[in-house]
Amino acid sequence: MNCFFERPLIINSHDCDLNGALSASGVMKYLQEVANLHTENAGCGYDRLFADGRAFVLSRVAVVMHRPIRAYERLTARTWPCVSKGVTFQRSTQLLADGQPAAELVSIWALLNIADKSIVRVRDADYGLIEGEMLELSAPLKFRIPPALPLSEVGRFKVGYSVCDRNMHMNNTRYPDMLCDFIPSLVGRRISELSISYHNESHLGEELQVFSAIEPESGAYFFRTVRRSDEKIGVEARMLFVEL
Repeated sequence: MNCFFERPLIINSHDCDLNGALSASGVMKYLQEVANLHTENAGCGYDRLFADGRAFVLSRVAVVMHRPIRAYERLTARTWPCVSKGVTFQRSTQLLADGQPAAELVSIWALLNIADKSIVRVRDADYGLIEGEMLELSAPLKFRIPPALPLSEVGRFKVGYSVCDRNMHMNNTRYPDMLCDFIPSLVGRRISELSISYHNESHLGEELQVFSAIEPESGAYFFRTVRRSDEKIGVEARMLFVEL
């Protein structure tokens, strides 16, 4: 049986950036929305899980944008759950143009019992979804900020209404564009690789310290956010950009 779930889509102009290309957060929104539609269609979406006292939490994500994606392009979004075990749920998603990938994403999720935050094992969460093999991307799903790379504080960010979802914390798709705001100029440049590790949620009203550094060898930007309320790490990210 086919493990793929597909939906046609048209890129909204309001998801494109100052270069007229789909933004970093924009590509994550499209790639994750088709995954949300898949679980909703299979009867195991957000509301069903919430009624069961459970919720999926994103742990890691890696995205590769193979080319600029422009407003009003007609693409096909394809997603599938990947072979998973232990407490790690894996998923792959693509945006396809004439059958060729324009952008691809792989992600790792944890399933939590809401009441006590305990982790549900894969074997105890059979929702009847057919699994396939995971994509292999050039963007690392697991990475670490080089210990010798000196991070400097580049600014602060207040978590407000515009970036929060109904869980009352910053939605995971909002981080890429927020971090891009701390890069001096992206005129004429687009993101090609994005990796984010989500450590702790950033709740409504929280103030984040944002730290950054550029790796000389690769030109990659590394970021770390720290919650001012308790000094815990929010996210760590790696971003690579290319000329348009």
